[in-house]
Amino acid sequence: MLNKADEQAMDSLHGQLAKVLTEHLQGTIDPETGAKVPAPAAILSVARQFLKDNGIDAVAKRGSPLADLAGLPEFEDENVIPLYGAQR
Repeated sequence: MLNKADEQAMDSLHGQLAKVLTEHLQGTIDPETGAKVPAPAAILSVARQFLKDNGIDAVAKRGSPLADLAGLPEFEDENVIPLYGAQR
């Protein structure tokens, strides 16, 4: 069991990670072109795992980006073998 000082340190680290992920998810500006550069896939993966580990779920409300994502067509290709789940 963690003592109070360790708990505070872990809380601080947790908060710092959330802050860094938030900053990176907002993207950066390319200094040469001035164009907004989206967060790299590695940051998206870490953020997804951070949310999952903390039990954060979202509801896909109509018109939200999550609902738009959920509404994308499924990729169908007979040459692709699923990594997991039932065969079609």
